[in-house]
Amino acid sequence: RASPTVPSRVERDGHFPRSLTVLARRYFLGLLDLNHVRAEFRAQVERFRRAGFNPTHVDSHKHVHCLPGVLEALADVVAEQGIRCVRFPREDGLSRGAGDGNHARPPSTTARAKSQVVGFLSRNGRKALERRGLATTEHFVGIEHQDRLDSETLQHILLHLRDGDTEVMCHPGYDDDLAREYSSTPPHRDRELAALQDPAVKEYVTARGIQRISYNDL
Repeated sequence: RASPTVPSRVERDGHFPRSLTVLARRYFLGLLDLNHVRAEFRAQVERFRRAGFNPTHVDSHKHVHCLPGVLEALADVVAEQGIRCVRFPREDGLSRGAGDGNHARPPSTTARAKSQVVGFLSRNGRKALERRGLATTEHFVGIEHQDRLDSETLQHILLHLRDGDTEVMCHPGYDDDLAREYSSTPPHRDRELAALQDPAVKEYVTARGIQRISYNDL
């Protein structure tokens, strides 16, 4: 439930819209007050800290901060709150180097379309972060593979990483009632958890000399 002090962000019952389409429509129609967005981001950061945690970075549910004005608002609050990093989910593709026989299934049409939409909306976002001295990863991958991130696909991604640091988006967990309450569509949490725990993937990381880091290391 959101604060009633941000009315352009919520429905009449004070809850966030169940559909991100509602939020996007408000944004493009000029009905979303970005001061309300800043207030909500600020309140969430402060609540996270009151719970005893210090955020390493900030992102948003289903990449809603890729809406250009929303990203600017988020970046303002992140800089104000002394947080160093923001997730920037604009996929720039994998390298096209020679493979080793590992072939992942191609992305679905739906997943590829989502990646393209996020990429279009966030096309100028890196500059917004740089202007405020905020860090993010050099590369990002995962939206295109969000509905089929099994062990084979994960190994394919690791094989074709670009030089530099890359965030590989995944949603490991359990496909239970609580998870489905917040998201009725993929990711397939059980399958992604199994992929990350697969000994073959761990061996692949070691064999290729891939260094695992966190946002604290950027």
